[in-house]
Amino acid sequence: MSTTYTCNTCVQQFPNSETQREHMKTDWHRYNLKRKVAGLLPIAANVFASKVLQQSEAVPERRQKQITKKEMKYQERLARRVVRPSSPTESQASEFSLGYGSGVETPVENTEESAEGADVSSSSLTEDLNTKLKHLNLDEETLESVKHLDTDTINKLALRRAIPNTDCVVCGVHNDSVEANVEHMSKKYSLYVPEQKYLTDLPGLMSYLGQKVGLGFECLSCSFVGRSLESVRQHMLMKGHVRIPYESEDEKLELGDFYDFTSSYDKKLPVSDEVANDDEDWEDDEEEINSDDEYDDGMLYTDESGTQLSLPSGAKIGHRSMARYYKQSLKPEPRDGQATVNAVDIRRPDVRDPAAFREQKKLWKEEKRVANRKDAWELRRNNFQKHYRDELLQ
Repeated sequence: MSTTYTCNTCVQQFPNSETQREHMKTDWHRYNLKRKVAGLLPIAANVFASKVLQQSEAVPERRQKQITKKEMKYQERLARRVVRPSSPTESQASEFSLGYGSGVETPVENTEESAEGADVSSSSLTEDLNTKLKHLNLDEETLESVKHLDTDTINKLALRRAIPNTDCVVCGVHNDSVEANVEHMSKKYSLYVPEQKYLTDLPGLMSYLGQKVGLGFECLSCSFVGRSLESVRQHMLMKGHVRIPYESEDEKLELGDFYDFTSSYDKKLPVSDEVANDDEDWEDDEEEINSDDEYDDGMLYTDESGTQLSLPSGAKIGHRSMARYYKQSLKPEPRDGQATVNAVDIRRPDVRDPAAFREQKKLWKEEKRVANRKDAWELRRNNFQKHYRDELLQ
């Protein structure tokens, strides 16, 4: 009796085991296995071969390269370069290359007309660039440096607008005045204008902030530069950078044109002629004269070192650099009589009553002996209980 080998998935019989194993490795068997898992009936070998043939014919069509978004954008940029060249000569060449001209060969008689057309196109392009540069409100030096840029860059610069000093640099809300704009930003975004007492050009300061954000797309607090106005505004809101930096020396120098600190300088009292004549009769050295007499009682002034400020009330304020010295708690200087008594008391610190010292020494020894005895008793009592019986288990 001959033994047959079968495949239950494909419903096939094989004469030997080697043929069965080879069948198990075929794609037809794998395909029927997938159909069996999906609950479908197996297919014959000829049906599977026809399916494979149809699939192989459809593969070349699907293998065609699909254009991605990146490649589409690149093709659009190339098309814009062809349509909008940077020079009139390139525009003429592009027209002939794309078939926009009258023919492939250009006659010699049309050279003058083409030159005139090139001059007209170049002049119109120059006028267009000049009008766009005028809208930027740039100074002469900046205009000279910008003229060599290409058309795309100038178009991007033309889209930028400096924020007026009456508009909020964060949300763009228009206000009636500069003061109302500052109040709006201080209430809504906690913007603080430093040194308002010495601020002389508030509109100029707000215009500078508007140019920094609107034209440069630059953050007020850090060196972040955004791609657009909305990006830098979102950065300032998310990072909490809606503030005017005024801490380092460079930051103060950046805003120094809008401030005037001359009113905070020291002022000396005017000296009358009579007082000046009286001073000539004295022979005291000018360096020994107290500088406090040269200032008015109602004014603020600093000492010679520049680290201490004297108030009209008589109080003195020290600079933070000398804080380590001001925090010292020094003992008050004793009076003349008290200094004499202290000097008598400490003239011989080693002198003491021998009897009182012996009694005090005995007392210290007794206290030490009692403490040692108590420690030894506590140590012996540590494991004093030999047996332990839980009352709940009795």
